[in-house]
Amino acid sequence: MADKIHDLVEFDTVTLGDIRFPETEFCVETLIPAGICILGGAPKVGKSWLALDLCMKVAKGERFWNQRTRQGTTLYLALEDRFKRVQSRLYTITDEMSPNAHVAVQANKLGEGLCQQILSFLKKYPDTVLVVIDTFQIVRGGSTDITYAGDYGEVRQLKEIADAHGLTILLLHHLRKAGDSDPLNRLSGSTGLTGAMDAVYVLDRKRGDSNAVMTCTGRDIEDRKLDLEMDGKNFTWAVLKDSMDDEDHSLPEEVQKLVAYMRGQKVYDGNNTDLTERYNSFASLSLAPKSLKQKMNRYRYELEKLGVFFMDTRSNGQRFIRVEYHEPERETDGSDASDGSDATAPASEICGTCVPDGEENGRPEISETVDTIGVEAHPDASVNESENSDASCRSDASGKKSDEMDSGWVEEIRSALGVTLPVCPSDENGRGEQNGHPFDLLKIGEEVSA
Repeated sequence: MADKIHDLVEFDTVTLGDIRFPETEFCVETLIPAGICILGGAPKVGKSWLALDLCMKVAKGERFWNQRTRQGTTLYLALEDRFKRVQSRLYTITDEMSPNAHVAVQANKLGEGLCQQILSFLKKYPDTVLVVIDTFQIVRGGSTDITYAGDYGEVRQLKEIADAHGLTILLLHHLRKAGDSDPLNRLSGSTGLTGAMDAVYVLDRKRGDSNAVMTCTGRDIEDRKLDLEMDGKNFTWAVLKDSMDDEDHSLPEEVQKLVAYMRGQKVYDGNNTDLTERYNSFASLSLAPKSLKQKMNRYRYELEKLGVFFMDTRSNGQRFIRVEYHEPERETDGSDASDGSDATAPASEICGTCVPDGEENGRPEISETVDTIGVEAHPDASVNESENSDASCRSDASGKKSDEMDSGWVEEIRSALGVTLPVCPSDENGRGEQNGHPFDLLKIGEEVSA
């Protein structure tokens, strides 16, 4: 019997523009994102030393190359080594072991049980954030298919695990002997291998030289080059120069002035044109409403870290915007205190109906309730059916119960994501359920299963 074909889950671009997605998770801030990644290098170039040091730093929550790490359990599959050799390397790179860092020297191949072994480990250690496979060639299946489709299909098995559990799987791989001006083309295999990756790293080092260059590229990271040097005593890599240091990563002046404006304004509720006029008067600029809104959308996450939160609403074909300023909370990463620009104060995506006390996990309360669908991306996330069920939260602009969504896209999203989507009522001005869009802000999180 053929598998049931499900309808596409799609959004119009207006709706998609209003969706509030969670930020990209990083194993190492700005450098190694969650997902499937690959590190290529010639044999004996220092990839394994780098990977083991990375696992230890992440397990202990220490900085890696001066970047913050997401602390959690790590699994290092040292498939070319024995436990004794890994032990010797651990003694070399650190004087403090971690119970969060795990090592295995044997594993099955893809298609022969590797994915099941990783899933079993994740069930036992659900806080796992990093799995390193050293090397990828050892776990590849016995298929002779070396085409784009074959390479892509093998990697997709691991990518699905990484995406479903919000962790990083880092593959260590060898380079071709033949050189190429494009570092990505030097990885052994077809372009299907790099095409499936969320991030690719190529480590170039001349034999006998302590220096190396790492080229980094990916979907969620900026292209960069790192000049590295290996410490001949403890065999750890250190950064001598980072190409990103030469770039200006400060926020545009217009965005900085918006933060300053809202710090004094506190709350704005109106339309984009009026907001822009008030902002231009304050900032002595002449931005068009469209230009200001585009900058707000582009730098939304950065604005939230600085305390500025906004949400769009629609009523009778008109668009409205509410902007609020909340003083950012200071936070530390265990090594130093961060200033306000690094503090994270997430937006209030869950409305007052779903969070009666107006506070959920430190999110500031948005004083005016707006129409919202909220789904928490957390392994233990659950929805209280008695308080957040569709029936209890659903209403139209007039305050009456609405059954229109029972047969519409809400069920489609629920089925596709495998989560419950509590639909909350529109605000007191009747905004939110006009034009067939019963929400103005949507945070979609994937249900994580062990």
